[in-house]
Amino acid sequence: GALGSLIVVVSHAWVTSVLTCHVLGLPIRDYYRLASPNCAVTLVQVDATGRGMLHCLNSQVPLTELARAGLPRARPQEDAAHARS
Repeated sequence: GALGSLIVVVSHAWVTSVLTCHVLGLPIRDYYRLASPNCAVTLVQVDATGRGMLHCLNSQVPLTELARAGLPRARPQEDAAHARS
């Protein structure tokens, strides 16, 4: 996807844990430390390098509630600047 795109990943818990480790710069071998219940929502915002910020981990709030709260807006200019540094 292009910078600033919203991408939804639906997967098994271990995949979400591995991706979250990568985004946060944690060792991938520690993925098991991020236990995830069924049907949980993890929300991350990433930059062009694949690193970023964790906004929500393993939420079981209905998606309609998350949508009402508003998703974080991507800032492509900041992402591009971070990728160059």
